[in-house]
Amino acid sequence: ACVLNKSTEVASLCEQVVRNARCYDDQLHCLYTGVKALRQAELHREAMSSMFEILTHLEEEELRPIQNNIVRSKIHQTNELFQRTSDRDILDMKITHNKKIITLLKIYELLGPSLHFTMPGLLAAMSLRMIEITMENGLTPIAPTAFALYGEVLAGDGNLVDACRFGRLALKLLEKEALSMHKAAVILMVYSPILWAAEPLQSVVEAHQLGQKVGHQRGDWLYAGYNWHMSITTSFFAGQDLNLVRRNAKSFISVISKQKGHVDNMILIYWQTVAL
Repeated sequence: ACVLNKSTEVASLCEQVVRNARCYDDQLHCLYTGVKALRQAELHREAMSSMFEILTHLEEEELRPIQNNIVRSKIHQTNELFQRTSDRDILDMKITHNKKIITLLKIYELLGPSLHFTMPGLLAAMSLRMIEITMENGLTPIAPTAFALYGEVLAGDGNLVDACRFGRLALKLLEKEALSMHKAAVILMVYSPILWAAEPLQSVVEAHQLGQKVGHQRGDWLYAGYNWHMSITTSFFAGQDLNLVRRNAKSFISVISKQKGHVDNMILIYWQTVAL
């Protein structure tokens, strides 16, 4: 029902599971599915409210803005911890199969895009919590996303050296088959806000083209579209022939305009302007 975007059916089924579950942990994955269905139905306000409600029930700390002294202190402590930890130690961490931990991280991952557009100041606290859970419990399919998000926060905070390290760690974690579920999204998060400032632009174009290809292969149309958008944008700044950029923009418009909800309309308007 969730895959078919039938939010009413999802809500009804979730209600039955919640009513018959023995404890809250047994309800958790179903509640996550319900939130995911709300997101797919573009009921973003309801989805965010449900996510915060679940996090409160799990006794997760309230997310604080990046200017908060506690958050600043945690950023400093986390950076110091990773300065004492080698890349190999991180990549060799055990993979956890704890369902509660995985679902909790999935909820934070789902919350990320909503915060990005509505309360970006909370992304630092959220990514710190995701890193903390990962280091305490082991790697999960969400680990690459956690490292990419924290790298994005550090890049925005002016710490490009550590940002690049976290971004590259996220990409290395994707090489593990068990952790490669969200490859298209992680490629976008690493190359768009982080590695574009440290890598040759042509290699950034190629990375986004890979993200587009992987997204299409795995049915992740949202991040396939965003990677396509970024590959065209970066190719322009890399000096690609303008006629080719315009042809790619027209192709992007033609395909994405038929995929309702998969890419923000503002991106379509932007490329329509470029094509003209």
